Amino acid sequence: MALPAADLPGDAAGDRENLAELSHLPAQRHLRRHLGYRDNVYPGDVFLANDPYNGYSCHPPDWGFFRPIFYRDKVAFWTLARAHVEDTGAAFPGAYFSDPYDIHSEGILIPGVKVIEKGKEQRDILRLIWNNVRLSEGVRIDCYAMIAATTVAEQRLTELIEKYGIDTVEHCISVMQDRTERRQCTPAFRR
Repeated sequence: MALPAADLPGDAAGDRENLAELSHLPAQRHLRRHLGYRDNVYPGDVFLANDPYNGYSCHPPDWGFFRPIFYRDKVAFWTLARAHVEDTGAAFPGAYFSDPYDIHSEGILIPGVKVIEKGKEQRDILRLIWNNVRLSEGVRIDCYAMIAATTVAEQRLTELIEKYGIDTVEHCISVMQDRTERRQCTPAFRR
């Protein structure tokens, strides 16, 4: 998924909303307010978030990795890879807890942390996260797969920008957003 830079910190281009990836669109729209790294976003950074109270997801098992994509030294897009992880360290094993007594019983809450800075993995943060889930090896593998997916998305978007230009790529993403919203979103989720 690619999001226009106006959706998240690091850009003052406008108020466009995020790419219409429908399943979490309402929660996703508010993430830019909560990521918390407006002034220090660099090439090679990757952020992780899952906290529904900080505007990221619908529930804690939805973990998302965000990577800024730069064009001419400015954030042009953000890419997101998200998956439902197999364990969040909740009150009971697994990723679903059908009768939670509070948000903390659903597992670790990650409010938007930089897990890679300028291409360097923040191992202490990742160790802290993996230490708080039961199936840490599986979650670790899933996390690295999502990080790799953001790398591929960055490479491919950069190739598209080089081939067609930034204006064309931005226009195409805008068209995709509009079409998805018209066809898929219920009136309650439209702007």
